[in-house]
Amino acid sequence: MNEIWRIAGGVRLRTLEGGRGAKLAIFWPGTGLPAEEFLDLAGRLQASGFRSILLDPPGHGQSAPWTGDWAFQHARDILAELIEAHGNPPALLVGHSLGATTILMAHDRLSNIRGLVLVDGGLPLPAPYKNYAAAARDLEDWMADNTYPDWEAWIRSARADLHHWDALVEAGVRAAMRQTRAGVVPAIDPPSVAAMLYCLSGYDAAQVAASSLPVLLLRGAEVAESDALNTLRLRLRALVVQTIAGAGHELVWDAPDAVADGVLAFAETVDWA
Repeated sequence: MNEIWRIAGGVRLRTLEGGRGAKLAIFWPGTGLPAEEFLDLAGRLQASGFRSILLDPPGHGQSAPWTGDWAFQHARDILAELIEAHGNPPALLVGHSLGATTILMAHDRLSNIRGLVLVDGGLPLPAPYKNYAAAARDLEDWMADNTYPDWEAWIRSARADLHHWDALVEAGVRAAMRQTRAGVVPAIDPPSVAAMLYCLSGYDAAQVAASSLPVLLLRGAEVAESDALNTLRLRLRALVVQTIAGAGHELVWDAPDAVADGVLAFAETVDWA
Protein backbone atom coordinates (compact mmCIF):
# COMPACT_ATOMS: atom_id res chain seq x y z
CA MET A 1 0.00 0.00 0.00
CA ASN A 2 1.21 3.50 -0.84
CA GLU A 3 0.29 6.45 1.36
CA ILE A 4 -1.01 9.19 -0.93
CA TRP A 5 -2.34 12.61 0.04
CA ARG A 6 -5.13 13.97 -2.15
CA ILE A 7 -7.35 17.04 -2.21
CA ALA A 8 -10.92 15.84 -2.69
CA GLY A 9 -14.13 17.63 -1.81
CA GLY A 10 -12.02 20.65 -0.87
CA VAL A 11 -10.21 18.88 1.99
CA ARG A 12 -6.75 17.30 2.27
CA LEU A 13 -7.18 13.56 2.71
CA ARG A 14 -4.81 10.71 3.49
CA THR A 15 -5.36 7.57 1.46
CA LEU A 16 -3.72 4.17 1.23
CA GLU A 17 -3.72 2.95 -2.37
CA GLY A 18 -2.54 -0.18 -4.12
CA GLY A 19 -3.28 -2.77 -6.78
CA ARG A 20 -3.20 -2.66 -10.57
CA GLY A 21 -6.53 -4.10 -11.66
CA ALA A 22 -9.09 -2.66 -14.06
CA LYS A 23 -11.69 -2.47 -11.26
CA LEU A 24 -11.56 -0.04 -8.33
CA ALA A 25 -12.67 -0.55 -4.72
CA ILE A 26 -13.03 2.44 -2.39
CA PHE A 27 -13.29 1.87 1.36
CA TRP A 28 -14.98 4.30 3.80
CA PRO A 29 -14.36 3.22 7.43
CA GLY A 30 -16.64 3.43 10.42
CA THR A 31 -17.00 6.29 12.88
CA GLY A 32 -13.64 7.23 14.39
CA LEU A 33 -11.72 4.62 12.41
CA PRO A 34 -8.88 5.16 9.91
CA ALA A 35 -8.13 3.74 6.49
CA GLU A 36 -6.28 0.84 8.12
CA GLU A 37 -9.57 -0.74 9.17
CA PHE A 38 -9.80 -2.30 5.70
CA LEU A 39 -6.20 -3.44 5.15
CA ASP A 40 -7.04 -7.14 5.14
CA LEU A 41 -10.09 -6.91 2.87
CA ALA A 42 -8.35 -4.53 0.45
CA GLY A 43 -5.42 -6.93 0.16
CA ARG A 44 -7.75 -9.79 -0.69
CA LEU A 45 -9.52 -7.71 -3.34
CA GLN A 46 -6.23 -6.54 -4.84
CA ALA A 47 -5.16 -10.16 -5.20
CA SER A 48 -8.33 -10.78 -7.23
CA GLY A 49 -7.79 -7.91 -9.67
CA PHE A 50 -8.85 -4.69 -7.94
CA ARG A 51 -7.14 -1.39 -7.36
CA SER A 52 -8.04 -0.01 -3.95
CA ILE A 53 -8.36 3.33 -2.16
CA LEU A 54 -8.57 3.18 1.63
CA LEU A 55 -9.64 6.53 3.01
CA ASP A 56 -9.12 8.49 6.20
CA PRO A 57 -12.39 10.50 6.00
CA PRO A 58 -12.31 14.18 6.94
CA GLY A 59 -11.55 14.57 10.63
CA HIS A 60 -10.43 10.93 10.93
CA GLY A 61 -6.92 9.56 11.24
CA GLN A 62 -4.47 11.96 9.61
CA SER A 63 -6.87 13.68 7.21
CA ALA A 64 -7.68 17.35 7.65
CA PRO A 65 -10.78 18.32 9.67
CA TRP A 66 -14.09 19.20 8.11
CA THR A 67 -15.37 22.75 8.65
CA GLY A 68 -19.08 23.41 9.08
CA ASP A 69 -22.10 21.19 8.54
CA TRP A 70 -21.72 17.78 6.92
CA ALA A 71 -24.06 16.34 4.31
CA PHE A 72 -23.96 13.19 2.21
CA GLN A 73 -23.40 15.44 -0.82
CA HIS A 74 -19.94 16.23 0.58
CA ALA A 75 -19.11 12.52 0.64
CA ARG A 76 -20.39 12.24 -2.94
CA ASP A 77 -18.02 15.02 -4.01
CA ILE A 78 -15.07 13.28 -2.32
CA LEU A 79 -15.86 9.92 -3.90
CA ALA A 80 -16.39 11.43 -7.34
CA GLU A 81 -12.98 13.10 -7.27
CA LEU A 82 -11.21 9.98 -6.02
CA ILE A 83 -12.80 7.89 -8.78
CA GLU A 84 -11.94 10.51 -11.39
CA ALA A 85 -8.31 10.56 -10.18
CA HIS A 86 -8.12 6.89 -11.18
CA GLY A 87 -9.64 7.44 -14.63
CA ASN A 88 -13.27 6.64 -13.77
CA PRO A 89 -13.03 2.82 -13.79
CA PRO A 90 -15.92 0.54 -12.78
CA ALA A 91 -16.03 0.78 -8.99
CA LEU A 92 -17.15 -1.04 -5.88
CA LEU A 93 -17.87 1.04 -2.77
CA VAL A 94 -17.33 -0.55 0.65
CA GLY A 95 -18.32 1.11 3.92
CA HIS A 96 -18.57 0.16 7.58
CA SER A 97 -21.18 1.51 10.02
CA LEU A 98 -21.42 5.28 9.40
CA GLY A 99 -19.28 4.69 6.32
CA ALA A 100 -21.82 2.18 5.00
CA THR A 101 -24.68 4.66 5.29
CA THR A 102 -22.45 7.31 3.74
CA ILE A 103 -21.73 5.32 0.57
CA LEU A 104 -25.35 4.21 0.37
CA MET A 105 -26.55 7.82 0.35
CA ALA A 106 -23.71 9.13 -1.84
CA HIS A 107 -23.51 6.54 -4.63
CA ASP A 108 -26.61 7.25 -6.71
CA ARG A 109 -25.24 10.24 -8.65
CA LEU A 110 -21.78 8.79 -9.20
CA SER A 111 -20.84 7.26 -12.52
CA ASN A 112 -19.55 3.72 -12.99
CA ILE A 113 -20.55 2.39 -9.54
CA ARG A 114 -21.23 -1.32 -10.04
CA GLY A 115 -21.93 -2.49 -6.49
CA LEU A 116 -22.04 -1.59 -2.79
CA VAL A 117 -20.90 -3.49 0.29
CA LEU A 118 -22.50 -2.27 3.53
CA VAL A 119 -20.70 -3.62 6.59
CA ASP A 120 -23.07 -3.44 9.57
CA GLY A 121 -24.54 -0.13 8.43
CA GLY A 122 -27.23 1.35 6.22
CA LEU A 123 -29.93 1.33 8.90
CA PRO A 124 -31.05 4.39 10.91
CA LEU A 125 -29.65 5.17 14.35
CA PRO A 126 -31.81 3.60 17.07
CA ALA A 127 -31.74 6.89 19.01
CA PRO A 128 -31.15 9.85 16.65
CA TYR A 129 -29.65 13.07 18.00
CA LYS A 130 -32.06 16.00 18.27
CA ASN A 131 -29.38 18.52 17.30
CA TYR A 132 -25.65 18.94 16.70
CA ALA A 133 -25.02 19.81 20.35
CA ALA A 134 -26.44 16.45 21.47
CA ALA A 135 -24.17 14.61 19.03
CA ALA A 136 -21.18 16.64 20.23
CA ARG A 137 -21.94 15.87 23.90
CA ASP A 138 -22.26 12.16 23.18
CA LEU A 139 -19.00 12.19 21.28
CA GLU A 140 -17.28 14.03 24.14
CA ASP A 141 -18.41 11.29 26.54
CA TRP A 142 -17.18 8.64 24.10
CA MET A 143 -13.79 10.35 23.85
CA ALA A 144 -13.49 10.34 27.64
CA ASP A 145 -14.41 6.65 27.82
CA ASN A 146 -11.81 5.84 25.17
CA THR A 147 -8.80 7.67 26.64
CA TYR A 148 -6.01 5.38 27.87
CA PRO A 149 -2.88 6.12 29.91
CA ASP A 150 -0.55 4.41 27.41
CA TRP A 151 -0.45 2.24 24.30
CA GLU A 152 -0.27 -0.98 26.27
CA ALA A 153 -3.55 -0.22 28.04
CA TRP A 154 -5.23 0.60 24.75
CA ILE A 155 -4.01 -2.59 23.05
CA ARG A 156 -5.18 -4.72 26.01
CA SER A 157 -8.64 -3.15 25.79
CA ALA A 158 -8.86 -3.55 22.02
CA ARG A 159 -7.79 -7.19 22.15
CA ALA A 160 -10.41 -7.93 24.80
CA ASP A 161 -13.15 -6.52 22.53
CA LEU A 162 -12.16 -8.44 19.39
CA HIS A 163 -12.48 -12.12 18.59
CA HIS A 164 -9.61 -12.09 16.07
CA TRP A 165 -6.16 -10.54 16.38
CA ASP A 166 -3.21 -10.37 13.99
CA ALA A 167 -0.68 -7.84 12.71
CA LEU A 168 -3.16 -6.16 10.36
CA VAL A 169 -5.74 -5.74 13.13
CA GLU A 170 -3.08 -4.28 15.41
CA ALA A 171 -2.04 -1.84 12.68
CA GLY A 172 -5.65 -0.75 12.39
CA VAL A 173 -6.33 -0.26 16.09
CA ARG A 174 -3.04 1.61 16.54
CA ALA A 175 -3.86 3.94 13.65
CA ALA A 176 -7.23 4.68 15.26
CA MET A 177 -5.50 6.41 18.21
CA ARG A 178 -2.88 9.06 18.85
CA GLN A 179 -0.65 10.04 21.78
CA THR A 180 -1.45 13.31 23.55
CA ARG A 181 -0.62 14.86 26.91
CA ALA A 182 -3.94 13.50 28.16
CA GLY A 183 -2.97 9.98 27.10
CA VAL A 184 -3.78 7.83 24.09
CA VAL A 185 -7.00 9.16 22.55
CA PRO A 186 -9.05 8.51 19.38
CA ALA A 187 -7.39 10.03 16.31
CA ILE A 188 -10.33 12.19 15.30
CA ASP A 189 -11.36 15.82 15.10
CA PRO A 190 -14.46 15.85 17.37
CA PRO A 191 -16.36 18.66 15.57
CA SER A 192 -15.94 16.86 12.23
CA VAL A 193 -17.20 13.56 13.59
CA ALA A 194 -20.06 15.18 15.52
CA ALA A 195 -21.19 16.84 12.28
CA MET A 196 -21.22 13.44 10.55
CA LEU A 197 -23.14 11.82 13.40
CA TYR A 198 -25.72 14.59 13.36
CA CYS A 199 -26.08 14.15 9.59
CA LEU A 200 -26.65 10.44 10.19
CA SER A 201 -29.43 11.30 12.63
CA GLY A 202 -31.46 12.64 9.74
CA TYR A 203 -31.07 9.47 7.69
CA ASP A 204 -34.17 7.46 6.86
CA ALA A 205 -34.18 4.32 4.70
CA ALA A 206 -36.96 5.88 2.63
CA GLN A 207 -34.41 8.46 1.43
CA VAL A 208 -32.36 5.80 -0.37
CA ALA A 209 -32.64 6.10 -4.13
CA ALA A 210 -34.50 3.19 -5.73
CA SER A 211 -31.99 1.02 -7.53
CA SER A 212 -31.31 -2.40 -9.03
CA LEU A 213 -27.60 -2.03 -8.22
CA PRO A 214 -26.18 -5.11 -6.45
CA VAL A 215 -25.84 -4.42 -2.72
CA LEU A 216 -24.42 -6.73 -0.05
CA LEU A 217 -25.30 -6.04 3.59
CA LEU A 218 -22.97 -7.90 5.96
CA ARG A 219 -23.96 -8.15 9.63
CA GLY A 220 -22.28 -9.58 12.71
CA ALA A 221 -25.61 -10.66 14.16
CA GLU A 222 -28.92 -11.76 12.73
CA VAL A 223 -30.81 -8.80 11.32
CA ALA A 224 -34.27 -8.63 12.80
CA GLU A 225 -36.95 -7.72 10.30
CA SER A 226 -37.90 -4.09 10.76
CA ASP A 227 -39.66 -1.33 8.90
CA ALA A 228 -36.28 0.15 7.95
CA LEU A 229 -34.90 -3.13 6.62
CA ASN A 230 -38.12 -3.84 4.74
CA THR A 231 -37.87 -0.37 3.20
CA LEU A 232 -34.30 -1.09 2.12
CA ARG A 233 -35.41 -4.36 0.53
CA LEU A 234 -38.03 -2.44 -1.45
CA ARG A 235 -35.66 0.36 -2.46
CA LEU A 236 -32.66 -1.87 -3.21
CA ARG A 237 -34.08 -4.55 -5.45
CA ALA A 238 -30.82 -6.54 -5.57
CA LEU A 239 -30.07 -6.40 -1.83
CA VAL A 240 -28.47 -9.49 -0.27
CA VAL A 241 -28.22 -9.73 3.52
CA GLN A 242 -25.57 -12.03 4.94
CA THR A 243 -24.78 -12.81 8.60
CA ILE A 244 -21.19 -13.49 9.67
CA ALA A 245 -21.25 -15.91 12.60
CA GLY A 246 -19.08 -15.18 15.62
CA ALA A 247 -18.53 -11.52 14.78
CA GLY A 248 -19.56 -8.26 16.40
CA HIS A 249 -19.93 -4.77 15.00
CA GLU A 250 -16.22 -4.70 14.09
CA LEU A 251 -16.69 -7.72 11.87
CA VAL A 252 -13.97 -6.81 9.38
CA TRP A 253 -11.55 -7.38 12.27
CA ASP A 254 -13.49 -10.11 14.08
CA ALA A 255 -13.96 -12.38 11.07
CA PRO A 256 -11.72 -11.15 8.23
CA ASP A 257 -11.69 -14.40 6.27
CA ALA A 258 -15.48 -14.76 6.32
CA VAL A 259 -15.95 -11.12 5.36
CA ALA A 260 -13.43 -11.36 2.52
CA ASP A 261 -14.97 -14.59 1.23
CA GLY A 262 -18.43 -12.97 1.25
CA VAL A 263 -17.25 -9.83 -0.54
CA LEU A 264 -15.26 -11.76 -3.16
CA ALA A 265 -18.22 -14.05 -3.88
CA PHE A 266 -20.46 -10.97 -4.18
CA ALA A 267 -17.99 -9.24 -6.53
CA GLU A 268 -18.19 -12.21 -8.87
CA THR A 269 -21.95 -11.59 -9.28
CA VAL A 270 -21.41 -7.96 -10.33
CA ASP A 271 -21.51 -6.95 -14.00
CA TRP A 272 -18.12 -5.26 -14.58
CA ALA A 273 -18.48 -4.94 -18.36
